[in-house]
Amino acid sequence: MYRTIKSIALLGLCAIALTVSGNAVTAATFEIVGGAPLSAGPTPFYGTALPQNNVVNSPGASPTGAAVVDPTGPNLTPDTPWVQGGQLVVHTGSSSFTGISWFFLGSESGFQVTFHSPALADFTEGNQNNSAYSGNPPLTVGFLGSKLNVGSGPIQFSLTWATSSVDNSALQPNPGSGVPHLIFSYATFVEPDLLMLTKSVSDIIIFALNDGGADNDHDDFIGAAIVTERADCECAPLQATTPIPGALPLFGSVLGGGLLLHRWRKRRSARASKAFAG
Repeated sequence: MYRTIKSIALLGLCAIALTVSGNAVTAATFEIVGGAPLSAGPTPFYGTALPQNNVVNSPGASPTGAAVVDPTGPNLTPDTPWVQGGQLVVHTGSSSFTGISWFFLGSESGFQVTFHSPALADFTEGNQNNSAYSGNPPLTVGFLGSKLNVGSGPIQFSLTWATSSVDNSALQPNPGSGVPHLIFSYATFVEPDLLMLTKSVSDIIIFALNDGGADNDHDDFIGAAIVTERADCECAPLQATTPIPGALPLFGSVLGGGLLLHRWRKRRSARASKAFAG
């Protein structure tokens, strides 16, 4: 499954540039720099209640309907994979082609939070509350877009809403500071087609927003980013002649109808509860 997702992401990136190379795919490296294990949050941290993080599943907590699992349990411990006070950077090596694919995983914001990243169309979530309660908009795992020619260094993206904003331009404030902030975790795909949080360095990152409220539940916008690197790919040189926004519908059709979204939508809460219960 992991290789399938990676192949789909690469296909979309190359489709934007209208060409595909036959060279081998390698992984650029995401890194969470600075920071420390997350230490502040509700108790238990995960669950379906409004003050809890209801976009992440965890053993011992009520299933949330999401496609993300934290195997460390419903309460925060020093073993948590979440990092507070950090910053997301990427190391691309010597590749001439590196791209990032972005995904929306869920939210319980009280606002309508908008995701921004250069060269991508903005995306505004609908305060889905992860569909944990009746009357909320349905949870939709969504493809947000892809960016070509990503260089080494901090990843450029931000989240904005009616009263404030947060971005990845510097180390994040710590929870409890009263200001909006992001936390990060590495992740990997596992059966049955779920994203598992991990402390191991990966080319998949999960980011989670706390909008500055007192709950510190970090579920106001949760997203994922997958970085892909390909040596000597012919996609990058064509970026200038094929604007990314105009090609996003093509990329969206590749991923939107692909295995990732289909399986996430089909196998979320029941499979997560069964696979990681106890």
